[in-house]
Amino acid sequence: MKLSALLLAGVLPFSVTAIAQPFSIPGPGQQGAMMQMMGMEKPRLGVGVMPIGFDELDSLGIGYGVRVGEVYRDSPAAKAGLQEGDLITDLDGKAVYSPKRLQWLASGLGGAETANVAILRGGEKQTLTLKLEKPQAAPAPIAGYNGPAFLGIRMQPDPDGKGVRVTEVIEDSPAAKAGLAAGDLITSLGQKSVDDPRDIFRAMRYFDAGDTIDLSYSRDGTESKSQVTLGTPPAGIAQQMMPRMPMMGRMHPHGFMQGMPSRPNCAPKQTPSTGDSNPPQNI
Repeated sequence: MKLSALLLAGVLPFSVTAIAQPFSIPGPGQQGAMMQMMGMEKPRLGVGVMPIGFDELDSLGIGYGVRVGEVYRDSPAAKAGLQEGDLITDLDGKAVYSPKRLQWLASGLGGAETANVAILRGGEKQTLTLKLEKPQAAPAPIAGYNGPAFLGIRMQPDPDGKGVRVTEVIEDSPAAKAGLAAGDLITSLGQKSVDDPRDIFRAMRYFDAGDTIDLSYSRDGTESKSQVTLGTPPAGIAQQMMPRMPMMGRMHPHGFMQGMPSRPNCAPKQTPSTGDSNPPQNI
C-alpha cells in the first residue's frame, strides 16, 4: 500500500531547542501564560509531559507516546487518575507522538467538557476521561508564535528508494511558491537526506511556520536546489489531516534528530535555558 499523506508536520509553535526539554499542559495557575503563548482559548489538562526515547518505544512495542513527568494537584488530569510515569498515546482518539503534538491537540479542545486520554500503565492500556475546566478568554498572541509548519504536498515513496515523489502540490502553498511540482523527487529537506516519506515527517517536526529551509529535488533527471519558507495550514486542513499522521520521528538522546543540526538554515529563535532538562518544564 502506498504511503500518501498531506504534509502537515511540526505541530506546535515551540522551537526545536525546546525539544530536549519536557513540555507541560498547564495546571492551576499556569493556564494564563500558556494561553497567551498559544493565542487561543484552551482547557487545562494539568499534566507535564516529556518525549520518550527511540529505544524505549521499541522495547514497549509502541510507535509513539509521551511520558507523564508531573500531574498537577487538583487538575483535570489528577482528578481523572492520571499518574506520573503513565504514557499518553492518544487524546480524543488522535495520536500523541510528541509533547508538541499533545499541546496542539489540547489547544483544539475549545469548549469541550470532557476529553478521553489513552494511556499505557504497567504495560496495560487504559482510557481515562478528563472533565475539563472552562477556558477563559485568551489574550492577544505573543509576538513570535507562528503556529504549526506547513509545506503543502502529497507524496509517496519512490520505487527506487532514492527520495520522495511529489504526487500533488497544494495551490499557493509554500511548496508551490518554492517551485515544487507534481513528479518532482525530493532528495533532501533542511540539510537532511530524504529516502522515504518518514524522513520528511521527521525533518518537519523541527521547524515552525515562518522558517526558511533548504530543499533539494530532482526533476526529469536534473538536480535543483531551492529554499522554502514554511507556512501555516489553510483553514480546515490541519484538523482534517493531522489525526491520520503516525509518529515517524525518533528522538536523539539529546532531543534532536541524529544527523540534523539545531534548526539548520533558519533564523535562530531564542529559548530560555532552564539549566535542568529532567523535570517537566512549566510553560
